[in-house]
Amino acid sequence: MSTIRNKAREALRNPRTVILDTETTGFGKAYIVEIAILAQREYGGVLLNTFIDPIVPITSSASRTNKIYTSTIRGKPRFIKLAAGIANALEGKTILAWNASFDSGILENEIKRMLLMYPNTPGVEPTAKILRSLHWEDPCQWYRDWLKERNLYEYGAAKLNGPHRALGDCRAVISKLREMAAK
Repeated sequence: MSTIRNKAREALRNPRTVILDTETTGFGKAYIVEIAILAQREYGGVLLNTFIDPIVPITSSASRTNKIYTSTIRGKPRFIKLAAGIANALEGKTILAWNASFDSGILENEIKRMLLMYPNTPGVEPTAKILRSLHWEDPCQWYRDWLKERNLYEYGAAKLNGPHRALGDCRAVISKLREMAAK
């Protein structure tokens, strides 16, 4: 049995695995506008699915992709209000995120901004420490390797093809894991 199949099966079985996805204000120095955390299917469900007010406008290219607009997220909770709950949901878990470096980088942008804007707020430092110590894995890389093993790899084949909404993309990751686990 392939190592990739084993990884996918373990991810689907392990109650310490969560799937995370974010939608953002754009690329690069962007911020979260929507976040979802999903416990893998056999043991759980939706742990978090919420909009976040990033305080800054969403770029038009991001809005075209995710169909989330600045007017949609105004007045929603800011990251600082959700950070401790996010840290609590993720601490000690293996986080699977399609193109994990993007989501972990966006989370780091939020951590830096939180520390800059709320330096003396109780709980901010410990929450930042937890969020910076998380264990991330990238099932997109597993999927690329899985496609290569089957001589199916072609440009674009490893796209998630999710709906570009946080919860829907988490569910699309589960579908990819099931595909890798089954064959």
